[in-house]
Amino acid sequence: MGVLRPAFTFVLLLMWAWPLAAQEGEWYSFGQDYYKIKTGSDGIYRIRPEALEAAGINLNSLDPRNLSMYHRGREVAIHVEGEGDGRLDEGDFIEFFGLRNDATLDSILYRDLVPVNPYYNTHSDSTAFFLTIHSDRQGKRMSSRLAPPADLSQLPNYQSSQMQIFGEQFSL
Repeated sequence: MGVLRPAFTFVLLLMWAWPLAAQEGEWYSFGQDYYKIKTGSDGIYRIRPEALEAAGINLNSLDPRNLSMYHRGREVAIHVEGEGDGRLDEGDFIEFFGLRNDATLDSILYRDLVPVNPYYNTHSDSTAFFLTIHSDRQGKRMSSRLAPPADLSQLPNYQSSQMQIFGEQFSL
């Protein structure tokens, strides 16, 4: 019985720690700098070289092809205007599609308690994107295509939709 109790305790600890090992943490590297960019609404965001320089990035040694951006542990595609020459010059910029904060993370918090509005976060309206510079690989880029010809015929009709999210009241 004396040997069985420590073995049983070890197995219990192992079973408790197993979900912690399953977390995705490959997107970050402890030896790298990350620049946090907060977004509060869905839309296209533009970062100019002056903003990067104000954050402490040396633009003279920066190869913009090595820039990467992450959101919630996944790399997102960005567009870097003027990266072809390997420098960020005046007039160049970084663009990405930023998002408002939704209830993705709230749903983990309140999993067993309440049904959560999937479009409204009860804690904050802003979410964070993380910009970093890799020394050994190029970042994910948006695909581009040619603009459509200007002589396209106009559509006879169209359809649109609008979503309203009411977050002023919260009820259990």
